[in-house]
Amino acid sequence: AIHLEIERIKKNKLIEVTFEKENFTKKFRHEEQIVIFRIFQEVINNSLKYSKASKIEVKIGNKPKFNITIIDNGIGFDVAKLASNTNSIGIQNCIKRAKIINYSFHILSQINNGTQVTIQEN
Repeated sequence: AIHLEIERIKKNKLIEVTFEKENFTKKFRHEEQIVIFRIFQEVINNSLKYSKASKIEVKIGNKPKFNITIIDNGIGFDVAKLASNTNSIGIQNCIKRAKIINYSFHILSQINNGTQVTIQEN
């Protein structure tokens, strides 16, 4: 489903999207699949709506455990202000959803330096 979503975004042609995937054999629980995809959608939508990025990179790996990293070259933001921002409900939901399936959700961002989000199995 993630690959199909990336292909859909690529058709937009307003933003360059790259996708890298390591080979892995992990079997996902149904709930895990849904939650990972919903988090992925939220992060991608935020990047498309707010970042003013010209490029998004999506990397799926399995070292040391399953993880997805989404990087954009957009305007970035102050992560410290995220918790007090009432507009960050989507991100707060991502953090809660990740915990439900025993994953972590990390954001690295700097103003004028883009954003990196990693969703990783604990």
